[in-house]
Amino acid sequence: MNKKFSRFLTLTLLGFIGLSLTLVVGSLYGLLSTTMVKEFSNELKVVQSEVCMALQERFNLLETRVKEASLNNAIRVNLMLGVRSQLSELLKTHRPFIRGAYFFIQEKGDSQFIPEIPDSYKASIPSLTQISRMSDFQNIKFQNYGDGICTSLISCPILRKDERLGTIYAIYDLSLDTQFWKRFKNNMNERLLIQSKGDLVDLHTSQSVRPPSKIRSLFINGFESPKVDLFQNCSFVGLKEFPDLFYAISSKSLHNKKHALFIKLTGLCTIIFLLTLIVSFQLIKKITEPLESMAEQALKISQKPSSFFLHEKEIRYVEFQKLAQGFNQVLRSLLEAQEELKRQTQKKLDASEELYRRTLEAAPDSITISRLKDGCFQQVNQAFSKMTGYSLGEALGKTSFDLNLYNNPLDREHLIKEIHEKGEVNGLEIQFRKKDGTVLDTLLSVRTIQFGEEECMIAVASDITELKRAQEEKKKLETQLQQAQKMEAIGTLAGGVAHDFNNLLGIITGNVELALDTVLESNPARFNLDEIRTASWRARDVVIQLLSFARKTAFERKPIKIIPIIRESIQLLRATIPTNIEIRQHITNANDTVLADQTQIQQVLINLITNAYHALVETGGIIEIGIQEIVLKANSFSSTFDLIPGKYLKIAVSDTGQGIAPNVIDRIFDPYFTTKGVGKGSGMGLSVVHGIIKSHNGAISVKSKIGEGTTFIILLPVIEKEAVEHAEPVKMFPTGSENILFVDDEEAMTHVGRNRLEGLGYHVETRTNPVEALELFHRNHDQFDLVITDMTMPQMTGDRLVKEILKIRPDMPTILCTGFSENIDEEKAKEIGVCQYIEKPFNRSVLASTVRKALDES
Repeated sequence: MNKKFSRFLTLTLLGFIGLSLTLVVGSLYGLLSTTMVKEFSNELKVVQSEVCMALQERFNLLETRVKEASLNNAIRVNLMLGVRSQLSELLKTHRPFIRGAYFFIQEKGDSQFIPEIPDSYKASIPSLTQISRMSDFQNIKFQNYGDGICTSLISCPILRKDERLGTIYAIYDLSLDTQFWKRFKNNMNERLLIQSKGDLVDLHTSQSVRPPSKIRSLFINGFESPKVDLFQNCSFVGLKEFPDLFYAISSKSLHNKKHALFIKLTGLCTIIFLLTLIVSFQLIKKITEPLESMAEQALKISQKPSSFFLHEKEIRYVEFQKLAQGFNQVLRSLLEAQEELKRQTQKKLDASEELYRRTLEAAPDSITISRLKDGCFQQVNQAFSKMTGYSLGEALGKTSFDLNLYNNPLDREHLIKEIHEKGEVNGLEIQFRKKDGTVLDTLLSVRTIQFGEEECMIAVASDITELKRAQEEKKKLETQLQQAQKMEAIGTLAGGVAHDFNNLLGIITGNVELALDTVLESNPARFNLDEIRTASWRARDVVIQLLSFARKTAFERKPIKIIPIIRESIQLLRATIPTNIEIRQHITNANDTVLADQTQIQQVLINLITNAYHALVETGGIIEIGIQEIVLKANSFSSTFDLIPGKYLKIAVSDTGQGIAPNVIDRIFDPYFTTKGVGKGSGMGLSVVHGIIKSHNGAISVKSKIGEGTTFIILLPVIEKEAVEHAEPVKMFPTGSENILFVDDEEAMTHVGRNRLEGLGYHVETRTNPVEALELFHRNHDQFDLVITDMTMPQMTGDRLVKEILKIRPDMPTILCTGFSENIDEEKAKEIGVCQYIEKPFNRSVLASTVRKALDES
């Protein structure tokens, strides 16, 4: 009976021990396998983050290069010129170092691409054509364009001001990006899949996998949490930033670990059971209590293995103590393995976070992460601190409103509205205010992301202040270039007018002089002829002023009186100024002699009076011109004008118009600045006036008040010399009897020249064709003593005629006449051998003395 009971007890004990070991092993296996699955899922999350960052990095690089290329001036210029070969070369320099990315440019309204699209991507041409009609930046990720290949498409319009020149595209085929696929371990069977028509397509190998119908909807709806052993021994996880992509990895390593764990636990259980079986018959009576105690402790351990071990000292027998030690050692090994798995997982997470941090800090643009619900900054990079002046400590936990970042608060409201409606903002121009108050122009893009456990916004801001400043400077330079070209055209026109007008004046003044020789002093017609001659010489001065405005004549300063010039200028302008504008003169007796060029001073006065007239043209009013002599003393009024002390002539021109606005009065003397409407002013008048007065060692200032008028004050240094008066016409002229060849393409001019010279006693032969004149001289070069020729003539210019004549007869004296020419002056004329150089119109006195001088010197 005892044996039966002992056998029964032994069997019961063995059964109990076996059951206890099974429970312990099963509990441990369940707990540890669950932990392994969690660790495996965490590793999938880490890989998910790494893959997303790698893909996002490529798309960010592609977006940056596409935008940079769209702003590249060289690409714009070649696109405008249609230089396709140069565009292809430029595109090579803008390709990022990502294999599988191809760049193309399409001109506006053209169906061709530069360079041509490879055949493998021609199926995407309809999509490219549709995108070319869009006016903003486009980024289409991973789509099947009908050729079975999933590619991404990035496009950006190429603009010049508001004009669209074309579109730049980047087609990115991830399957060709070998650098990206190097990170995948083949032994892990890692794959990147995209859903296409119910199947999952491997982006690397293009192989299709059809998921079971019961879980197909799961892939259609998408998921972000890892799915372990979803089917075919594969684990999957979705990519949040790329909803159609799924990362797949073999679960074989997890199964191997679980299998090894099962073997270890089974082996442990077997060892314990065998040991128990050996000693159970001898210790059956002694081990009941210890065994029960160990079973209880084992159950507790199975519930929470990281906190409990078998209490070795509480076990009564050495054998059980050793058994408990072995059990505890195995348990410690398992727990250490579990901790090692945790450390490895944490290490990978830390590496991923470090990569994220370095990427954030290395970015050249400002990057901030803020909570969506309240806008508090959670993370900012160094570029943000450099751009705004706020340190990391000052920015974290604060909002853009707290830091007063937005120069215009309405921009922040608009941004928040766009985020809530569209979930993103692309390329929004916003002005930010730095910590020191400086305003920056930025280009802002915002996306919503999941940061930790909260929904946040990531904002990327690029400082475009210098770019906008350069664009404004470019516009300003273009305006100045247009004004300079306009002034150049005026100068060319002035030269042409001067030449023709001086020829006409030469004919008029010559005929008047000839007529005066035949009209008696008592004849009433003589007065009219004198008036014609006086008006002709005034017309000559007008031409001189026109050329001086175009900067085509040199100026001669000599002592002149200002008061007669003022009165003459008023007389000239009075006829053009309406009667509702009154001109008042306040001219005192003063020493008005200054060292100046009369033409330039008259130009200054006419300009100022004309500006005063323009200020009153609509309302009428009063123009006042005053002149008086003043004395500037040291450390007084002279310091205001930066003049040396002494006597000065003060000229004031004022009007009762609306005045000049305070915000522009400091710029009125700047070149090309004008307050007149388009087409009504060149912006050169007052700048020329300022330059003339400065060149005469004087000063000019302006005073104005809105609604009360404007006053210009001019100070010119007074001199004690007598003014140079025009000499009276000489009644007796030098004469001669030599033979002269007179050449001019104007027949009326040859008539005047012949009569003038024959009146002085010379024998004159005239020609209107320089070629005929040269032939005549070639046949009869010994019969002529002097050649007088015009400069500008058809078929042959005067300087060339002189050169040909000197080849025939080197000692032949010549006189060159010109109404105006940019190609010749007195110095150049002397270099080619001309004896005398005179400008039209000239009177008989000048002609007589010049002819006699040329003949006598030869």
